Amino acid sequence: MNKRFIKIIGACLFIILLVAIYIFATGYFKQIERINQTSTHISDLNAEIVSVDNQVKDLSSGQDQRLAQAEASLKAAQEAAAINRITTNQVVENILRLGQENQVKVIPLTANDGEDATFGNNTYQRSEITVTVTGQWNRIINFLSALQSYSSNPIVYKEIYLQPSDVQDAIGDYEATLTFEVYSDNSH
Repeated sequence: MNKRFIKIIGACLFIILLVAIYIFATGYFKQIERINQTSTHISDLNAEIVSVDNQVKDLSSGQDQRLAQAEASLKAAQEAAAINRITTNQVVENILRLGQENQVKVIPLTANDGEDATFGNNTYQRSEITVTVTGQWNRIINFLSALQSYSSNPIVYKEIYLQPSDVQDAIGDYEATLTFEVYSDNSH
């Protein structure tokens, strides 16, 4: 009976060893695949950088017409990306509207005009806002996407906390606490 018991233990240890090797090997091969994908992505980005660098060299070759076209394109892009002057109250109103549109409950916690921020030669007003958003997971994600694209004013997320809601009537819902900054043009 001792030999049989030892054979059973040995077989169990062998099976455990095979499972451990399988888990390690699959994780290893997945990691190799991720590394290969990342390398391909880096190669693609390097090719784009070389292409852009060549375009910049072409522009700097002294051709006035190309320079004028580039300046016109730059001006058009700057106008298209112009940051508008917006008040903190307008931002909060837009957030509440976006919450209704995305079927989530939004509660503003704080809304403060922060210090001015300078980037390059431009100065922008920075408003810091903290809200609590409660709703289904996919609706919170849709709300975040809508919030990011609701205006031309840049939004920078400082903190995002997401947890299951502890509200009795909100079973299956999540609660997110968001702190973000909105920048608006200070020159107007």
